[in-house]
Amino acid sequence: MKPKNVLIITSSGGNGLIQAAKAKEQEIKEQNPKSKVITQDLMLHWAIKPIGPLGVMCWNKFQKIGSIFLQNFIVKWQWIADYLFWPHVYFHTKSILFKENIDLVIDTQPVATSAILSAVRYYNKIAKKDVVVEKTIVDLPTTKCVHFFNNIKKLSKENRKILRIVTLDPLLKPNETEEEFWQKNAAMPLENVRYEKYFIRTAFKKYQHKKRNQKTFNIKIKNQDKKERKIIQSIVKKGVIKASFLKNYIDLTINNSNIVITLLLGSQPPFNATLSYVKQTIDHLKKHPIKRPVHFFVFCAKKESRLLDEISKMVFQTKNYPANLSIIPMSFQKDDVIAPLFFRSNLTITKSGGGTIVELLAVGQGKHCIHSEAYSKNGLPSLEKLLKGISFWEGGNALYLKHNKGAEVINTQSYPSICKEFFHSIK
Repeated sequence: MKPKNVLIITSSGGNGLIQAAKAKEQEIKEQNPKSKVITQDLMLHWAIKPIGPLGVMCWNKFQKIGSIFLQNFIVKWQWIADYLFWPHVYFHTKSILFKENIDLVIDTQPVATSAILSAVRYYNKIAKKDVVVEKTIVDLPTTKCVHFFNNIKKLSKENRKILRIVTLDPLLKPNETEEEFWQKNAAMPLENVRYEKYFIRTAFKKYQHKKRNQKTFNIKIKNQDKKERKIIQSIVKKGVIKASFLKNYIDLTINNSNIVITLLLGSQPPFNATLSYVKQTIDHLKKHPIKRPVHFFVFCAKKESRLLDEISKMVFQTKNYPANLSIIPMSFQKDDVIAPLFFRSNLTITKSGGGTIVELLAVGQGKHCIHSEAYSKNGLPSLEKLLKGISFWEGGNALYLKHNKGAEVINTQSYPSICKEFFHSIK
């Protein structure tokens, strides 16, 4: 196979778009190690400064505080960014196309699609090439995926000719055909859509089609610095999990009979919700002790000390702390840690970012719960209200996982009952 020069366009803000870009790069390198891959972050590298970096900072902040209103607000006004960034994205794209003699463009983000396609059309005309743009729809193809689809629907006929949508099978309405779905939601013919089973990173591919039958299972979590390592070691030692403490990571051994829970609420996890899930798990096991060891892995932010400090206080200040419970907090980890945890977990509690959902579809074998920021003053919220506590496009992702894997949408109010059902069913 002739090596290709590939341009991958992605964007910071959350982590799903970056994950998809990495998965695509790994896939290209596996197929042909001699291929050259150039990855560009549209928001950080190409967008008008300081608007692009400021937008990323705001997005991460809104995720951390759990503000669904502000996340939806940003996406609602995405069309303004499309217009503002158009000239910058066009000229940056065109410059790299000629400089690197690009053979393929992969785009994993939703902004300025028209600018990218227009630059590729100009490049094809001058360089006498037939380069296409593969638009990887990172969020699941549902009617709620408007942040990707609205841009595509507005494309000119000429731009649409060189666009190829790469995605999973869409979530169809009763009696709806695939042709109808793509025409209605993206104004694209079915022949310009390519389905891939899962676009996942290499670490996840190791666990596809694999059964959980090992007697023991090892997870290595990495430490950011000495302070973090000291806090995590003290919390881990409070529990019963077998651990070896090395210089830059902790090697954890999980037996086949152990119960594993993974709490991963994105790369910028909401502070209060994370603490609430941890506290409620401790409280449940205090009231309803079980014999089997429980290992609860808690993902914090990439550089996080406050959440780690609060988890540490909670663990050491809890009277009658459950004897069989190990809580393992950590800063955000790479795919070589997330993949085995998703595979081994009996219960996952995650947000419904596209990358996370695809990876759970690929390797998850336990019970899946999707976190919602919704809150009800009168009883437990309905599914409809819970979906309002998720950004609207990620609500579509949640429904996709519910349809395919029986996932439940939950919040911190409904978790105690979920916790009770889960531990009762797994005894």
